[in-house]
Amino acid sequence: MKDIPNNEIWYTAKSRSIIKSFDVNAFNSQLLSNTYKKGIGVLQFSTDLTIIGESAFFLCEELESIILPDSITQIDGGAFSVCENLLEITIPNNVTSIGECAFGLCVNLTKFSGKYASNDGLSLIIDGVLNQFALGQELQEYIVPSEVTEIGWSSFSECKLAKIVLHNKIKKIGHSAFCGSENLSEINIPNSVTTIGDVAFQDCPALKNIFI
Repeated sequence: MKDIPNNEIWYTAKSRSIIKSFDVNAFNSQLLSNTYKKGIGVLQFSTDLTIIGESAFFLCEELESIILPDSITQIDGGAFSVCENLLEITIPNNVTSIGECAFGLCVNLTKFSGKYASNDGLSLIIDGVLNQFALGQELQEYIVPSEVTEIGWSSFSECKLAKIVLHNKIKKIGHSAFCGSENLSEINIPNSVTTIGDVAFQDCPALKNIFI
């Protein structure tokens, strides 16, 4: 990841101009400027950044890529949710927590890298919780990594997968975990699972086989 000043966030936008639909109060620092030059947008703040607050870039449809400074330690819930054109994200090494649905419904997101990224780059896994799957992947089948013990809130919601294989270390399936996954037709629920959250399989019209 390219090193950038700790008081800046760099990005690219589909419109090739500055993004406007973000919460300027979600960073615990005053925004000084927002510029877009030579294909790169720069948000510059008055102090070093440590937090990307709740819903900071929620529904920021123009956002395609973003580079966060190494000073970031916390990414709150919904921080990048419904950024429909976000393609990939690198998590800085100093991040210690990522909230629920931080990247939820980013339907074109194809890759995670940096801290908490799975070996294949398809998932974020935090302390055994699969926080988010890369929804933009065109895969038909996905085998959940062996270190996962919990499928997080909305982590596969609106994925394109037809089959998801869960292993027998998984204990919990979170709220709306697979909601809106229109292609999902087969899933196994291992004996190890003790909790399935509300609407975990809502709006999965192709789902004909659930093996328990």
